[in-house]
Amino acid sequence: MNPSWNINHENQALRQEFKLRGLNPAEVFSGDTEDVERENRVLRSLLEWVDAYREYPDRKQLAEQGYEFPPVEPDCDPDTDWLRFERWITGKPVSWDVSREILTEKELAELTDEEVSAALKELCDFLEARSVIVEFESDIPARLVYRQVASFLAEEPVPFMGSATTMHLDGCSGYCPGCVSRPWCESGNESRWPEDEDAGHIVFPPAVKDYVSPAPGSLALLQPPRTRDLDLL
Repeated sequence: MNPSWNINHENQALRQEFKLRGLNPAEVFSGDTEDVERENRVLRSLLEWVDAYREYPDRKQLAEQGYEFPPVEPDCDPDTDWLRFERWITGKPVSWDVSREILTEKELAELTDEEVSAALKELCDFLEARSVIVEFESDIPARLVYRQVASFLAEEPVPFMGSATTMHLDGCSGYCPGCVSRPWCESGNESRWPEDEDAGHIVFPPAVKDYVSPAPGSLALLQPPRTRDLDLL
């Protein structure tokens, strides 16, 4: 018998067990389609935790039975992982619904700059109360920051986090030519990338075109790319 058939058959059987328990493992484990055998190990462990919790629905009791760190992925820290696991197994959302707090592009376009700044502060306050800190470069236009934060929130759920855990949104991708913070970032305005060399000037992403444009002599102001940086590209 083909070993891969057994592995896939077990995967289907495990997922059926979660379905019978009224749980969706995808909410606490994104899966591993490239390594189904590893995925099965995680699902088996997660299923064991589910059954243990239903017998000992208390964190301290579970720890006494040897269940200390729930096998959620990606893991963060013990308190956040436990919070996520317990909310999941008790049928509660594992992430905040922030969709009602985000202005649409049409709504944003109808606001003045002052109104956008106020809306951004309101959104940042909402996120900060949920342990998400927005900290873009201070000179970046509020409208651009709002769009970047909204874009991130549309792609990434904001998880419930432990009291000692925070998530930071600073707009830095580590890739300067594609980073909206670059025109206002000291490091971004000093580092020189192959894309800058090819263009003959410092390269900014399309998202900032309404606010800044590269100066003709900007390439000469950039530091030469380090060999290590080029090796990583």
